[in-house]
Amino acid sequence: MWKNIEKSRINELNYEKIMGLLCEERIVGEVVEALQEMEV
Repeated sequence: MWKNIEKSRINELNYEKIMGLLCEERIVGEVVEALQEMEV
């Protein structure tokens, strides 16, 4: 999922925004999964 991404779009601020929006929508499972994928 994260393999074909532009390097310029990979930054902490963008991830914080995405995680914040998902949390607002109460989609916590997806937030946890995304964080786990980022750790790899």
